[in-house]
Amino acid sequence: MPNLEQLTFSLTVTRRTFIDGINLKQDIVRHLSRLTRFIFHIRTLVQILDPQHQLFANDIKNTFNDWKYGLVNCHVDYFSDGVGQCHIYSIPFKMIRIDGVTHSFFGNCFRFVIEIRLYDVHPFEHIYFKWIACAVPLLKFLVVDNMTPPKRKEVFETMNESKYLIISFLRLIRVALTNAHMDYVELFLHDTKFNLPCLSSLEINYEKLVTVTNNFTSDLTRIKCTQLKILDFRKNIVYPEHFNLYFPLLE
Repeated sequence: MPNLEQLTFSLTVTRRTFIDGINLKQDIVRHLSRLTRFIFHIRTLVQILDPQHQLFANDIKNTFNDWKYGLVNCHVDYFSDGVGQCHIYSIPFKMIRIDGVTHSFFGNCFRFVIEIRLYDVHPFEHIYFKWIACAVPLLKFLVVDNMTPPKRKEVFETMNESKYLIISFLRLIRVALTNAHMDYVELFLHDTKFNLPCLSSLEINYEKLVTVTNNFTSDLTRIKCTQLKILDFRKNIVYPEHFNLYFPLLE
C-alpha cells in the first residue's frame, strides 16, 4: 500500500521485545511515503528473560523523538510471572477498547473508549476508579480481573457518611467480575458505593453473588440487582425459590 495517506490500527501482539518508535519507522513508515496521518495503539507482551535489561516508559518514548505524526504516550508494566507489557499509543487516544489496564495506567485522553479490561496483581484503589469515571466518560463495558483487594478499603467504607466519594459510571451497562476479589464485587453491587444507573448485565461467579447478597436477601445490593436483565455465571445453576424476586427483570 505505498500510496496510503492515512493509517489507523489497534494491535495486541506477543513477541521477544517491545514494539517501539524505531520498529514503526523501519517496518511501516518507511514503506508509506505518502503517509500523513498515523493513529495507533499497540500492546506488546514479552517474556522477560533478564530482569537486568528491563526497558521503561522513558526508554520507549525516546524512540519517538523525531516522530512526525503527533504526540505519543507509553506505559510499561512488569508482572511477577516474568511477563512484561508495553502500551504505545497516539494522543489523543482514538480507539474504543483498551485491554491490560493496570493500577498505574493513567491519562486524560480516553474520551472515545467504551470498553476497558482491568488486569493486575496490585490492587485497584478508590482513586483509580475515580480516574476511570472521569477519564473514560463513555465507558459501557468493564472487566475487573484482580484477586488482590484494595488496601485502603476504609475509604470505600466511609461512603455512607461522605456522599461526595460515591463514584458515578453514568453509561456503564455491563460489568464482568468473575475473576475479581469479593471486595470489588461489593464496590459495584452495594448501593452506597458506586452509582451505576444503566447497569443491566453482570458476569460473576455464582458463589460470590450468593455471598455479597446474603443469599439474595440484602438490602445493600437489592437496588442494583433489580436493575439487572442479564446474569452470566458461565455454568448452569439451580436457583432458590426467592431468586426471581431479587432479580425481577432477568431475561
